[in-house]
Amino acid sequence: WVTKNLIKYNINFKVTKIKLLCFPRIFGYVFNPLSIFYCYDQNSQLKAILYEVKNTFNEQHTYVFSVSSSSNLILHKCDKRFYVSPFIEMKTFYNFRLSKPGNVINIFIKQADIEGILLIACQVGKRLEFNSKNLFFQFLKHPLMSFKVILAIHFEAFRLWSKGIKHVKKKTKIKNNLSIEN
Repeated sequence: WVTKNLIKYNINFKVTKIKLLCFPRIFGYVFNPLSIFYCYDQNSQLKAILYEVKNTFNEQHTYVFSVSSSSNLILHKCDKRFYVSPFIEMKTFYNFRLSKPGNVINIFIKQADIEGILLIACQVGKRLEFNSKNLFFQFLKHPLMSFKVILAIHFEAFRLWSKGIKHVKKKTKIKNNLSIEN
């Protein structure tokens, strides 16, 4: 799917490796508000990033960016093209600021409109060897993470609703969109 869409939208390079940052499926359930696909060429150079954004209405939109810099810091900016929160208007934009995957990963996303910042989200992670022992200990350390994420989203939505924050109606239902950004 990733390679097919890169070719379809003329992001031309030979993809030899794709790394995916997401939550694992636990007891048959997963919710990833954001999954990031890192796409590498035959020289192990990062050439493209896909940000797959999901909402709680079983919809998703993927923002596709080329990566041309050899810098460890990656900066991307795009208009919001997808209904995520019933409390944030569509006329906003995202600033993605992230480090290339290494021993540590940093992801910082700022959503803003013409009046200023509306939302900031960040994630920091440390690389661990992928094996059964580490998976088991991470499961114990962060049990039922997807359930925790979806509950936290609904809890925050309830808090906003109870404060009387204006509800923004979703105008269209989409299933799976993709946009090329740069």
